[in-house]
Amino acid sequence: METKSNLTYKTCPKCGSENVHPVAVYVICGNTVYTITQDGCHESLPMFENSARGVMIVREFLCENHDCRWREIEEFCCGTVNVSKEIVPLFYGPDSAIWRT
Repeated sequence: METKSNLTYKTCPKCGSENVHPVAVYVICGNTVYTITQDGCHESLPMFENSARGVMIVREFLCENHDCRWREIEEFCCGTVNVSKEIVPLFYGPDSAIWRT
């Protein structure tokens, strides 16, 4: 992330562009997954392995240059927050920004 005059911008991990869009948010509680996309919010089957005993939050982003899709993952367990990032295939997942609904 870059900081410019008290604002922090999320940047693409591949090209560094600030033009990135949130395309999905997943909240995993045990075996239940709540998915938020441009199509709305719905409950779905697990698509992530939740190794934490608590809640896991996954935010998925797509670079406007369409050269990168990635997930930022937070796992809450035993009073700690584990944070990770993974690049995923471009062709997998939603491609419309959730804020444009």
